[in-house]
Amino acid sequence: MSARQRRLARAYHEAGHVVMARALSLRVVGISLDPNLTYAGRIENEIKKLVIKKRAVDLDRLHRRTEKKVMTLMAGPVAQRRLGGPGHTRFGAFRDRQLALRVLASISDTARQTEAHIQYVNVAVEELMTPDLLAAVREVASALVSNGALAGWEVVAICRRQASATAAHLPRNEPAGNRSSGKLGVADGVHGDPRRSSAELGQVGVAETVAAIKKATSRR
Repeated sequence: MSARQRRLARAYHEAGHVVMARALSLRVVGISLDPNLTYAGRIENEIKKLVIKKRAVDLDRLHRRTEKKVMTLMAGPVAQRRLGGPGHTRFGAFRDRQLALRVLASISDTARQTEAHIQYVNVAVEELMTPDLLAAVREVASALVSNGALAGWEVVAICRRQASATAAHLPRNEPAGNRSSGKLGVADGVHGDPRRSSAELGQVGVAETVAAIKKATSRR
């Protein structure tokens, strides 16, 4: 992989994280091409604090926020694989997955549950990475390559411009419910029984989710 390809791969990866964060109504942090300032590194302490503040009276909210953080972590590798060439597919994915597993372990009882949970979340991320979101990732990545770093508000501005451009090309008589805005509505995370799926997971379908869980928990 050339230096230029590596820089572009990193940009796709980092952009995938923050575009998904915005889609899930999470705070959008700044991103950088500096290897010491990766998205995973910048939110790791935040996730640790979230886990430490675990309270029995607020477990549902804790699960939702934890899962949405994991979704942003998994979105980086997905965006990189979708937009980059064959040589881009592994860049940065291992660290993100390891961090995601550590985070999910805090709300799971066993290692098998944790592995099933990450498979469950990954199915949702794959389905949520729509063409509109990928278009936003591409625009954010292009700006990141040009500037080397972007503040959170700059990422949000790019996503808004991309959403407006997409909306402008939609037929005027198209029902509003069919339009993809890049924002997923009521962001409730994806934890729990897939038969009681949330707003995001409902777009995936129970069959695919159950299949992913069975695959992850099957005895070898």
